[in-house]
Order: sequence, then structure tokens, then C-alpha cells
Amino acid sequence: NIKPKDSEILEFIESGKAKIIEYYDKQADQIIKKALAMADMGQYDQAIADILMIPEACSRYPDAINAASQVFQKKVDNEGALLYNEAYTLWNAQQNYEGAEQACAILAQIHPLSSYFPKAQTLSDNIGKRVREIDKREWEFVLKQQQNEVELQKALINATKEVAKAEANRPVYNYNVVWW
Repeated sequence: NIKPKDSEILEFIESGKAKIIEYYDKQADQIIKKALAMADMGQYDQAIADILMIPEACSRYPDAINAASQVFQKKVDNEGALLYNEAYTLWNAQQNYEGAEQACAILAQIHPLSSYFPKAQTLSDNIGKRVREIDKREWEFVLKQQQNEVELQKALINATKEVAKAEANRPVYNYNVVWW
């Protein structure tokens, strides 16, 4: 039997909104400080969630958004550093095609806003150059093996020719055998 248009309910809702905004106006500094402390301890997601509880109607909302941006930047920088170091270590331990795939898969997880993103791009470029170099060397090795096989077959054919020529140029002796 509650009527949403009832003046008492509307007044109650407006009063509640005002008290919520008043609460967040008074507590915004504490909420932001606590969230920044949480971020310093690595609890980035919880810190951002706490900051974003401050309503848009609050006078400290711009400060809250600024703080949330700072926490988010710390988060992506921290994650970027961890991922970059993991990829760098993996690549240094295993500089082959498989190591390149694994390292690049890790580097792809680094957020573009992270301060480690340019380093990740540089490492990715270096990995790509090295893989192309390794691939080129392997291809040249295969080509060299095939070329050696062809040269070996040519040498075998030439040797066979020489044997055939020598056999053809051998003097023919006719023996007359007399049987008595």
C-alpha cells in the first residue's frame, strides 16, 4: 500500500539523499586516504571500489575520480612491471621460437596505459628480430644441406662418368687360345 508519489515518501527519499551526500562530503577525505593506503599495500581493486562509492553529487567527487585514476595507474604499472619481468626472464632463459611465443603472450597482457608498455613493445620488437634471425639461419642451414646433397650427387655422377670413360678407353686385348 505504499504510494510512490506520496509526499511523505518523496520527502523521506530526498532527506535520505541529502544525508548520504552530507556523509560522503564529510567522509570523502578519510575514504580517499584509506583507499590510497590500501593501494600502497597492493589492494588496488578494493581501493578503487571504495573510492568510487563516493557519489557524483558529492562536492569531493572530482577528488575521488582523481584518486581513483592514481590508484588505477599504480595498478597497471605494478602489473606491467610484473608481467614485463616475467616475459624478460622467460625470453632470456629460452631464446627460441617457443620462448618467443610464451614471452610475447605475457607481454600482450600489459595494459597500454602502463608505464611498462613502451618497454614491452621494445622487448617484443627485439624478440621478433631474434626469431627472424634464428629462422633465417635455420632456413639457410636447410638450403646448405640441400646444396651439399646436390653437389654430392653431381660428384657421384662425375665419378661414374670418369669410371665409364676409363673403362671405355681401356685397351681391348684379344687372346687366342689354342687348344691342342
